[in-house]
Amino acid sequence: MEGLPKNEFEKLGVIVSRVVDLACQLPEATDRHGAYFCLADGDTGLPKLLMLVGSVSVIKAPKYLQFAQEKARRLSLHEDHRTSRESRDPEKDQYGGAVYVNGDIFSLSGLPERLDEAVVIVVASLVGDLSEKEIRVRAGMHTDDPNPFFDSFIKLHARFS
Repeated sequence: MEGLPKNEFEKLGVIVSRVVDLACQLPEATDRHGAYFCLADGDTGLPKLLMLVGSVSVIKAPKYLQFAQEKARRLSLHEDHRTSRESRDPEKDQYGGAVYVNGDIFSLSGLPERLDEAVVIVVASLVGDLSEKEIRVRAGMHTDDPNPFFDSFIKLHARFS
């Protein structure tokens, strides 16, 4: 996604908005109505695009914006990781919700942690051309801690494909 023309960023924005909107309709979203999305360079973790999707409380907005960027930066520092969940450390306010795909990092903060992760996996799979096998890996389906939203986001992915 490096050097994307403006219309590609706009297309990404539409996809992110639609997926976040659908995620906010799930009961697990617990009255949340938006999040901050960050598309970052996979090598440096530096943002290429930051956007507010939906609405978040004025009080929590700075924290969500910071977390979206932190997840991307942290993931860029772990070359062997594909998700920020692999280096999560709640004692340091470091959570899951970012995925690495084809040189880019897709990160979200504002929904429950595993829902943040599910959203970015769906978005990354739509724009990053992930196979279902790669989606399963990023969702942790091969681990003891699979993403509980996997079935839901496979259906979301099918809806947008």
